[in-house]
Amino acid sequence: ANTMPAPYYRFDGSNDEILAGDISATTGDIYSGYVRFYTEDAISQATTGQALISIGGANDGYIYLGILTGSFANEIITVGGGSNSSRWAHATDSIPAGWNTIAYSWDGSKYQIYLNGIAKTTSTYGTPVLIDADDMSIGSWNGASFFNGQISDVKLYNVALTATEVKE
Repeated sequence: ANTMPAPYYRFDGSNDEILAGDISATTGDIYSGYVRFYTEDAISQATTGQALISIGGANDGYIYLGILTGSFANEIITVGGGSNSSRWAHATDSIPAGWNTIAYSWDGSKYQIYLNGIAKTTSTYGTPVLIDADDMSIGSWNGASFFNGQISDVKLYNVALTATEVKE
């Protein structure tokens, strides 16, 4: 349960989520985002999928850790929606246990993914499109794929961040 006081929220991986509601009036298209999170275990391509955030809309999207269902392989971080996404996939690398940050920024054709300020080789599946903001949830994807860990920061931007800005 979410028993920790702000600014940290704990998610048990089974049914916890924060429903932020419709954020479209303040955000518009999402060009960049940032999430700071904690997990007790490393996240690898073999980890059962967990959503950090999900956003509904015509071009819905999510930040997803671990394996997704479908035609993906070895993904560790996926940003995007449905069959149109950007992802960092690696057969032997992982996200370490402990506090980490994921940032992503639109480069004109895909979201570049950063882990702890370091750009990761980002591939695409389908044709990634900008995520448009609508209903947002933190800690799940459409009431499923619940996150197991803690989240302390979620930031969404309607501008693309530079690599320097991501590291700040």
